Amino acid sequence: MKINDITAAIARSKKEREAAIENGKEAETNWRTRFAACGEPSRRSCARITASALPAASWPTSSPV
Repeated sequence: MKINDITAAIARSKKEREAAIENGKEAETNWRTRFAACGEPSRRSCARITASALPAASWPTSSPV
């Protein structure tokens, strides 16, 4: 590898890290906003909000035994 390739890889890694940190902050805000609704009189609204927030791939396909 040449020094230019290494420098470019470091710069790319820094940008990816910054993007990941920003996405994490956004996810934290979204999580707190969703669960703030859990304080409502009906807990069902909380379940609807949290279930709709999950991507379909993370839903369990069968119930635990």
